[in-house]
This record gives sequence, C-alpha cells and structure tokens, in this order.
Amino acid sequence: MMNESRRLNILLFAQLPPPYHGFTVMNRLLLNSPFMQAFNVKVQLINFAKRIEDIGGKFSFKKIALLIYYVFQTLGKLIRHRFDYCIYPMSFTAIPFLRDVILLSTVRLFGVKIIYYVHGNNLPDFYARSPRWLKFLIKNFVCAAQAAIVVGENLKFNFLPFLPPERIYAVHNAVERFKTTPKPRLEAQHEPLQVLYLSNLTRSKGFFVLLEAIPKIIAQCPNVRFHFAGAWRSEQDKKDAEAFVQAHRLHDVVSWKGIVTGEIKEQLFYDADIFVFPTFYPVETFGIVNLEAMQAGLPIVTTNHAAIPEVVEDGINGFIVPKQDPDAVAEKVILLCKNAELRHRMRENNLRKYESAYTKEKYAERLIATIERIHQQVSSTSLQTFSPQHTASKKQTV
Repeated sequence: MMNESRRLNILLFAQLPPPYHGFTVMNRLLLNSPFMQAFNVKVQLINFAKRIEDIGGKFSFKKIALLIYYVFQTLGKLIRHRFDYCIYPMSFTAIPFLRDVILLSTVRLFGVKIIYYVHGNNLPDFYARSPRWLKFLIKNFVCAAQAAIVVGENLKFNFLPFLPPERIYAVHNAVERFKTTPKPRLEAQHEPLQVLYLSNLTRSKGFFVLLEAIPKIIAQCPNVRFHFAGAWRSEQDKKDAEAFVQAHRLHDVVSWKGIVTGEIKEQLFYDADIFVFPTFYPVETFGIVNLEAMQAGLPIVTTNHAAIPEVVEDGINGFIVPKQDPDAVAEKVILLCKNAELRHRMRENNLRKYESAYTKEKYAERLIATIERIHQQVSSTSLQTFSPQHTASKKQTV
C-alpha cells in the first residue's frame, strides 16, 4: 500500500501568504515539505486576499474575477490530469463557502474524490445558523467527501454531524525551523524580562487580555517589558489599546512592533523570556505561534481553546488559563517572572517537544501517513462494494 499510495495524483488547493496567518503559513510549509515528493501533487492557488482586513465575506468585483480565473485554471488541470484525490480547505462562513461550492462543483464534475483539510472551526454552528437552502448545500458538499482532516483531536466534532468518526482524521501542524541561530540565553540579574505577544492584533486573539494584565504584573514585577507584534485588524482596536497604555502610563513598558517576518520575527522570539497568547478567537484551531514559541524555548501562557491544550501541557511546557481572564494571565506571568528555574525547565521541555513532534519533517510524516490511511480505507470500501459476495448479498437482501 505504501508504494501504491505514494503514486497517487493529488490536486491540492492552497492559499499562501500574504496575508500572514496560521492557514497561509501552514500552506507554505506544506508546499516546501516532503509531502510534495511523496505524491504526484498539482497545486491550485486560491488567494483571494492580500491583507488581513480583506479576509472573510467581504464582497468585491476583484474577488469575483479571481474566482472565475481560478475556476478556469482548475478546469485546465482537471482536463490535463487524472486526479485520485482533491485536498480542499473548506471555509465555515457563508460567502467563502459559496466560493468553495463553485470550485468544488468543478472538481466533482470530474469524479475526483474529495478530502477536506480544514484549518477552521465551528462548522456545526455555521450549519445551525444558516438558512435552509444553505444548509442543503453544506450537507450535500460536506457529506460528499471521502474524509476530513482537522488539526487536532478536539476539532473532530466539526465533522461528526456529517461524516462517520472513522473518516475524520487529526493531523497536528508544525512550523518551519528558524533560519537564524539563537545566542546563548544568559539572563542578567538586573536586565528586564521580556514578555512577547505575536499574532494578529485582534481582540479575540487575546492581545487586550494581556494588555489588561500588565498593571497587575508590573505591580509585583516592575522589571518586565511587553512587546506586541502583529497587524491591527481594526483602527478602533488600535485606538483603544493606545488609550489604555496612556491611561495606565505604560509607555515605558509596552512596545508595538507591527508586522514582523523572517529574521526580525525570529529575533523577537529569541530575545523574549515568556510568550503569552490568550486567544479566544472563535475559529481558532491550533495556534501555530505557540509552536514558534516552543521552538525558541519560551514558556507559553495560553488558553484551553480548540487544539491548543493538545500542544501546551499545563505546568509542563507552559500554563493554560481561562479565556478572557487578565487576572489569570497576570498570575502565571508573575509566577514565571519570579521563578527562573521554572522558566528554564519549561524551556528545555519545549525545545525537546519541538524536535520530537513539530518540525516540517515530522509534520509531513503525519500527513503522508494520513493520506495513505484514507486511500487504504477508500480502496477497502470499494472492494467490499464491488466484490461478488457483496453483490450477491445485496441481491438476496433486495
């Protein structure tokens, strides 16, 4: 089965950065991983936005034109190649889902088996609040898949109303290995400790939760500095954050780094002592920034949300805190600031965990094995369906 499945022809739909967020970064990693050599893969790009603020259901004629362009590109690939499977990143909001329906209808016309590889969350909620006609489309297209892949065991519930459990698979994400090499981490006694938040500056990603925790932290640990890196999602959030900093006189302890990539981003991780990501983002799935912090050896303070607790073990390589709870964030950051031995222990645990499970190579192994299991399952089902014994049994039943 290994040799057979490695020759499978796969049509992979992917979005790449920009904009930079978990899904596009993971796609870039996938396209540069050993997965591409394990199968015969053709890639169909579907980039409908270049900025964070353009993501989602915002209508534009440019997106309509892009959709038409991508449909014709997809048709060209389907005409020229015979694909065994299509791997598609289904969306869980109305307008992007309707876009998916158009592209997937093209794939279904050619009889290609569909595998959903989803980096979203809350499909049952999307289904429940949809009008009847949209529910019909959701059920029709989700149930048509051979299998669904989610990024954590805690996310399998998304497909359980539509697919049997044995056709839902979990594959943890990974992150690229940093290109730069860290300097030895020597904490000087009187140097400020550095706390880092790095993600899009969206309220539901938790940056404001950390901001609200800062006055409580510096009341007990005044020698701490806080760095926020990422793109602002709204001007109002930016104004509110700046007003909070001014009202609490935090100018000397808070810095805004903006969008960071490459070596600049890596250096922020290397310079930090603690990473805080108190997300409650409704469609959060995995939080790959936690993996970047893990690679840098940072203790992580995050939330019990989606698949995050499958990666961050409370008290082992970080702390899990309740959502939207600045006091809980403050408590754990203070504990880490006051305990250098605890920071060191969590650092070592995170470095080991990254190397053992979250490199690009380990991720490719997981995804390759999952596609092979799906293909084996599909092949076994086909053999049962078309075997003489099965056919005779069906005739007797009729």
